[in-house]
Amino acid sequence: MSEIAREEMSAQFLLAEYAALQARASHYEEIKSKQVNFFLVVAASAGAIASAIIKEKIFPNHMHEAIIGLSIFTLILGVLTLRMLITYSMAVVAFYRRAGRIRRWFVDRDRALQKYVAFEPNDDRPTFTNVGGYTYWRGAESILLLLNSIATISIALSVLYQCTSNTCLVVLTILVFGIISWYLQVFYTQKKLKETEISEWAVKNINFPTA
Repeated sequence: MSEIAREEMSAQFLLAEYAALQARASHYEEIKSKQVNFFLVVAASAGAIASAIIKEKIFPNHMHEAIIGLSIFTLILGVLTLRMLITYSMAVVAFYRRAGRIRRWFVDRDRALQKYVAFEPNDDRPTFTNVGGYTYWRGAESILLLLNSIATISIALSVLYQCTSNTCLVVLTILVFGIISWYLQVFYTQKKLKETEISEWAVKNINFPTA
C-alpha cells in the first residue's frame, strides 16, 4: 500500500471517528436534558402536592410528616440526577477532547489548516474545571443545586415548625441549611471534576496539550 493510500485510509477512518464522537456527545446532551426535565416535572408535582396538603389540610394530623416525605424523595432524586449529570458532562468533555486530538492529526499534516479550524487542535480543552472554579454555573447543574437546596430547606422547616414558632430561628434555619446544602453540592461537583482532570494527566491521556 502506498503512503498516499495509507494516509487517505487513515483520514477516512478518523473522519468517521470524529463524526461518531460528535454524535455521542449530542446523544449524551439529550440524555442530560431529559433527566433534568424529568426531575423538574417530579419537583413541580411534589411542590403542587405539598401546596395542596397545606391549603386543603389533606393530612391535618400528619401534614409536616407528609411534606418531609415529599421533600426527602425530591432531594434524593435530585442528588442522584446531579450525580448522573456530572458523569455525562465529564463524558462529553472527554469526547470533545478526543475530537480535538483528531483535529490535531489533520493540522499536523497541513499547517495551513491551523488558521481555519473552529476549535483548538489539542486534547486538553475544554477543561473539566473552568477558570475560577464556577463550572456548576454553566449548565443544568445549577438548577439542580437550587432545587436540592430548596428541598433541604423544606425538610428543615417542616421539622422546625413542630418544635418552635420563633420567626428569627426559622429565618436563620433557612439561611444555614440553604447555604450548607448548596456548598456541599458545589464541593462534591468540584471535587469530582478536579479528580477527573488530575486523572487525565496522571494516566497520560493528554497527548497534545495547549502550548
